[in-house]
Amino acid sequence: MSIQKIKWTGLAINGAISIAVGSVFIFMPQELILSIVKILGIILGISGLAMLFFTLFHLKSKGPINIYYLIQGILNLALGIVMVSTPTLMVDFIMFTIGIWAVAIGIFQIVFALQVKTIINSSLFLLGNGILFVVLGLAMIFEPQLVIQSLLALIGSIVALLGIIILFFSYKVYQLQTTIKNKEIDDKTVQ
Repeated sequence: MSIQKIKWTGLAINGAISIAVGSVFIFMPQELILSIVKILGIILGISGLAMLFFTLFHLKSKGPINIYYLIQGILNLALGIVMVSTPTLMVDFIMFTIGIWAVAIGIFQIVFALQVKTIINSSLFLLGNGILFVVLGLAMIFEPQLVIQSLLALIGSIVALLGIIILFFSYKVYQLQTTIKNKEIDDKTVQ
C-alpha cells in the first residue's frame, strides 16, 4: 500500500473519537454504567411487553408455550422496570453476585493449591490467583462502585492512549505525504 493512499484525516478522526470515548470511561464511569443498565432495562421491558402482547393475541391456543411466554413476559417486564428505576441497585446486585462467585472460586483455588503443593511445583501461581480472586471478590462485594470505576478508568486509559497513538500516527502520515508532495512539486519545477 502506498503512503499516499492512506487517509490521514480518517486516522485523525478515529484517534479523536478514541480519546473522547476513553475520556467518557475515565471521567464519567458512573453515568456510563447507569446508562447502559437503563438501556438494557428498556430493551428487557420492551421484550416483556412483546411477549405479553403475543400471549394475549394467542389466548385461544392453550398449552405450555403460552404459559411460558406469559411468565417470561411478566418477568422481563418486571426486571426491565427495576433496571430502569433503580440501576445502581442492579449494578450492586450484579457485582455482589460476581463477588460471591469470585470469593468461592478463590477459596477453592487456595485449598487446591495447598493440597497439591508437594505434587505440582507451580502451585504457587494457583495460590496467588486464588488470593487475588478472594481479594477482588471481597472488593466487589463491599465496594462495587469502586471496582467498576477502577475497571472503567483502566479501559478508558487504554482507549485514550490508543487514540493518542493513532492521532500521532495520522500526523506522521500527513507529514510524510506533505514531504512526498513537495518533493514531486520540486522535481516538476526542476524539469
